[in-house]
Amino acid sequence: MRAPSALTCLLPLLLALGAAAHEPEEEAEAAPPSGLFGTSFLEGWRRSIGAGVSGAKGNTTSFDANVDVLGDAEDEWRRWKLRAAYFVSKAEEAGGGIDRTKNQVYIDLTRDFRFPEWPVFLFVQGRFDYDPFEAWDYRLAGSLGAGYDLYDSDPFDLRARFGAGVNQTFGVEFPAGGDDDELSPEALVGLEAVWRPREGQTLATAHTVYPDLSSLGEFRLISTADWILEVSDWIPLALKLGLLFEHESEVEPPAKQSDLKYAAALLYSF
Repeated sequence: MRAPSALTCLLPLLLALGAAAHEPEEEAEAAPPSGLFGTSFLEGWRRSIGAGVSGAKGNTTSFDANVDVLGDAEDEWRRWKLRAAYFVSKAEEAGGGIDRTKNQVYIDLTRDFRFPEWPVFLFVQGRFDYDPFEAWDYRLAGSLGAGYDLYDSDPFDLRARFGAGVNQTFGVEFPAGGDDDELSPEALVGLEAVWRPREGQTLATAHTVYPDLSSLGEFRLISTADWILEVSDWIPLALKLGLLFEHESEVEPPAKQSDLKYAAALLYSF
C-alpha cells in the first residue's frame, strides 16, 4: 500500500483553515467614547458641538447664528444630560446702525442617580441663563427631587420629574428705578420623552414647569423639542432642528412673557 502523500495529509487542514477564514466574524461591541484629548475627562460621554447661521441682505441686512453643545452619559447607576446653546441676532439698516435683537446663552446640566431594576431615580439639576433682553441679565437656578421612568425601552423613553429648588436673578432694573434681585423658591414638575424611530434618528422633547412657591399662581415654563438626523455612517455629522419655548407668567415691561426660538445646526460628534 502506498503511503499517503504530503498533499493528502495537508488537504484536510487546508480545507479547515479555508472554512474558518470564511466564517463571519462576530460583531465587536462598540467601545465607550474616550475622554477629551486622550484624558479621562468626559470619558464615556456622547459629545456633540455644532453651529448654524442664516442671513439676508436688502434694505435690511440681518445675521443670525447659534451654537449648540450636547453631552450625554448613561449606565445602570447614573445618567448625565448637558445642553448648552448660544443665540445671537443682528440687523443693520441701509442707512447704517446695528441693532442686536438677540444675545442669549444657557447651560443646563442634569444628573440622575439611578437604582438598577428600579424605575425610581433621584436627580440634581442646575441651569445658568444670560439674556440682557429680559428684565434681568443673569439667572442661576438649581433643583433636586425624584423621578420615575414611566416607559424605558430601546425605541422610546418616557420619564417624569418632581422636585423643588431656587432661582436667583442678577441685574434686574425696573423702569421706575430700583432693583429686585431676590432668591425665589420654586417647585419643579417635568415630563421628558425620547423616540428613536429608526437608526440614526432621534426625536426628543422636554417640558418643565417651575411654580413660584412664594407667589401663588405665578410660574415659568421651559419647553424644548429637537430632531437629530445623522448625515452618514462614516462621518460623525448630524443635522439638528430645534425649538426652545420659554414663558414667565409675570415680567416687567418691556420684557415679553413668551419667547420662541427655532434653529438648525450641523453637529459634529467627538
